[in-house]
Amino acid sequence: NGRDQAGAFGASSNLHAYYISNGTTIATVLADSAPPTGPDLTTLAAFSGYVYWAYIAPFRWNSGSSLYPATLAGGWVHYEPSIAVLSAGTATTETSIDTSEYVPALAVTMELATELWLGTVGGQSAVHDDIFNLRTTSGTAGYRHRLGGFNNSTAIAGIGGSTVILPATQTVYYLWEDKLGVTETRLATVYVQAYTAPNGDN
Repeated sequence: NGRDQAGAFGASSNLHAYYISNGTTIATVLADSAPPTGPDLTTLAAFSGYVYWAYIAPFRWNSGSSLYPATLAGGWVHYEPSIAVLSAGTATTETSIDTSEYVPALAVTMELATELWLGTVGGQSAVHDDIFNLRTTSGTAGYRHRLGGFNNSTAIAGIGGSTVILPATQTVYYLWEDKLGVTETRLATVYVQAYTAPNGDN
């Protein structure tokens, strides 16, 4: 039923959806204020008499001043499509990934998907054994995906990936571990697929 202010929302910000009621009618409103402040129901005449609100979920308002396409199902907000926050990552030392553009500050957990690729350089013949690390806290063990294979040509040595649910943070960290000291190309792409709202599955 609209926003709780006459002017446009600021670009690249967190917006919050609320149910509102006047005791008889239930409506919805978007606001840029999070709980416990709640929506402004006093400034605009359209919301006169609406004094009750209940939180639904946070959403991201992008740099182009529109909502990222997403679907709310239970406590989960699913992006359509998934959004890459890392493309072809090769770092072998801990490197940060900024998720703040797609994971609201009030989110509880986030679902990330990984696409992993290993390949040889110059037709090297070798056994490959690498671990892709994804962490929410710097320096910890975090999530680990092991990827390996044998390659005797320039063909791909290994392809893998998975989906992982982690605590929602504004920054995650990744790095590749080379277990066998083999020269190769390692590439990782990480997508934000979904996050959970703080009010659970209500």
